[in-house]
Amino acid sequence: MKKALIFFITAVLMMTASAQKPEKDTTARVFSLSAAYGRDLPGGDLKSRYGSNNSLGASFSYKSMSNWILMVEGDYLFSRNVKISDDIFENIAVEEGFIIDEGGIFTDMAVLEAGMTANFSVGKIFPVWGANPNSGLVFRIGGGYIFHKIRIEQNQNSAPQISGDYQKGYDRLTEGFNTSQFLGYHHLGNKNILNFYAGIEFHQAWTSSSRAYNFDQMKRPPDSRFDTLYGLKIGWLIPLGKQSARKTHYY
Repeated sequence: MKKALIFFITAVLMMTASAQKPEKDTTARVFSLSAAYGRDLPGGDLKSRYGSNNSLGASFSYKSMSNWILMVEGDYLFSRNVKISDDIFENIAVEEGFIIDEGGIFTDMAVLEAGMTANFSVGKIFPVWGANPNSGLVFRIGGGYIFHKIRIEQNQNSAPQISGDYQKGYDRLTEGFNTSQFLGYHHLGNKNILNFYAGIEFHQAWTSSSRAYNFDQMKRPPDSRFDTLYGLKIGWLIPLGKQSARKTHYY
């Protein structure tokens, strides 16, 4: 496994180093991998459940000669900002707010937000400024899938009342259709070293609970929700290959 990983990284670096560099007055057809980080704020129904979150993601993209971009991307969402972490265990916690495990002691646990978005998007680069015609303002729109839930971590699953299937009654697993928009700057360097994108990303999601019953509320969850996320996102691009369209000059 280790040798395979080293081979893959070496192959990517060799392809990046050997990729044709776009000249300053040319556009290029580019395939890229990217790694991204984001910081989001919730809105809609999501705001009552979570605070701000982080995201880590990866994508594969194609940029055409005419600066159209197609991208497939996935992001993992995570944070410790669960606003209802105390409320959901109120019925099974002792007066101090702790849950007693099967050994009769306080359970050591963490309540976290976890989720994922998976989207396909299309957009275009507008080279109003930048190092070359492959760089400039970029706008993308997309659609796909989202899920989020309350992740309950406890030491050795020592409290049966929040373990196994019982945990599903508290985790608020929610999923549905997601749309996204990205507005920012896309940069492909002339020397093929510094390549990135950065901007503001928006998500709108029409979701519903995947659980039939919430134990703490002793009722079925709502049939539909509208969740939103918005925040900053930056990605490091790794070009896998470039093909330039050279201009013909007449004298």
